[in-house]
Amino acid sequence: MAKLSDSEKNDFLEFSRSPQLRHDMRMLKMNRGGFIKNIDLYIRFLNETNEMINHQPKKFKEIKGKFFLL
Repeated sequence: MAKLSDSEKNDFLEFSRSPQLRHDMRMLKMNRGGFIKNIDLYIRFLNETNEMINHQPKKFKEIKGKFFLL
């Protein structure tokens, strides 16, 4: 396991002081394993996670075809 630099340690300490992040982590722990059972909650989680990491969504491309395999 790699050692954290002082800068990385400070970043983690700063993040740990965020009340919103602490709340979100508590909610994740409470709902552990329950996301797939509730698809709306799972999609909401993904959207909020993307917002948190500042993910820029790609433009939607229409999928054409009649026969698809998973």
